[in-house]
Amino acid sequence: MNCTFPALARIAFIFLLGSIGLAQEWTRFRGPNGSGLSGAKTIPVTWTDKDYNWIAELPGRGHSSPVLWGDKLFVTCCDEAASLRHLICLNTPNDRPAELIFSHCYEGIVGVDLTTGKQNWHIDVFGRDEQRSLVSPIIAGDLVIAGSGAAGGTRHVVAVKPAPSGASVAVNEAYHITRQAPHIPTPLAYGDWLFLWSDQGIATCFDRATGKTVWQQRIGGNFYSSPICIDGRIYCIDLDGVMVVIAAGDKYEELARISLGHPTSATPAVSNGTLFIRTESHVFSLGG
Repeated sequence: MNCTFPALARIAFIFLLGSIGLAQEWTRFRGPNGSGLSGAKTIPVTWTDKDYNWIAELPGRGHSSPVLWGDKLFVTCCDEAASLRHLICLNTPNDRPAELIFSHCYEGIVGVDLTTGKQNWHIDVFGRDEQRSLVSPIIAGDLVIAGSGAAGGTRHVVAVKPAPSGASVAVNEAYHITRQAPHIPTPLAYGDWLFLWSDQGIATCFDRATGKTVWQQRIGGNFYSSPICIDGRIYCIDLDGVMVVIAAGDKYEELARISLGHPTSATPAVSNGTLFIRTESHVFSLGG
């Protein structure tokens, strides 16, 4: 059921494809374009242990978020006793981008032509405080939204608007959020709203176009996982392995809390109408 490769090097990068033209559904962190959005209608709001399609125990512990290609799920883990790192491939019983978008703590946000590698635009928005850019950038309509900040300091989520201007591209800051901005979880844009889920478990809904606060709610828990949206419902897992499900709308509504029984830092994946949840030691398949 799995293939293992020892001594897998850890590669860290953040980039965003400028348009969604992928036939596959969850081939990178947070799925298509890193948006965290899925239209799957076969995943429940709440569930029990009896509802999983299957559970696969992993040969070690880890924190990476699962990705899928066709019917193959890929995830990493490590065997600390044997000093081995593993890439696990699990069998699960199924247009080209124009621009790369990078975010960097001290450089800001940059758009690069995918064909030539030339810089299309650049905007310096995060300042020079000590910080790291751990939030992945996303595209929300005509906005690019990215973040940077410090665990114990100011955190920034910034929306910018690139627009053609003659032979070049002009880019302007649309709005800048610092209150309850996340350090690690990536923002989620759905419909007319932008949702931020802070590391300390505070969820905030903003008007996506203006950045004005619609509602804010203390969820509780601590989070490294990023929220994803499935058919109008937002799913996010805290470090203790408690999945919180809320409505993706202009009024706060908690729909469910489910304990997975294992800690996790990973973000779930969705493919072919099935939700895949990775904890430190297991992968869970649900729905479909």
